[in-house]
Amino acid sequence: MHCVVCDKTIGKSGYKIQCRKCDGWAHLNCTNIAKDDIHDKKKIDWHCKQCRDSSTSALEEELEEEASLREKLDRCIKRRQSQIYEHSPSTQDMFKKLLKKLRAWKKR
Repeated sequence: MHCVVCDKTIGKSGYKIQCRKCDGWAHLNCTNIAKDDIHDKKKIDWHCKQCRDSSTSALEEELEEEASLREKLDRCIKRRQSQIYEHSPSTQDMFKKLLKKLRAWKKR
């Protein structure tokens, strides 16, 4: 059995940890995990660099796809907004009409 970090042989004795994703093993000294954490029998969710990189890569792809979908949605919303504004009076015209009504009401 070889360490997934340093590629050296892992002996039967000594501290080691197993990657939760690929089941590869690493010397504890090759990781940033303290021996105390192993002694406390904590369940350690450790992933080797290769598995972390593949997870990061998949996450980056998902984020890029999400950004692309957001851009498409934004373009669609802008198109719809411009279509609505083409068929409705401008905001300025609406304010002018409202102001006239308010002035007429105030004169009563």
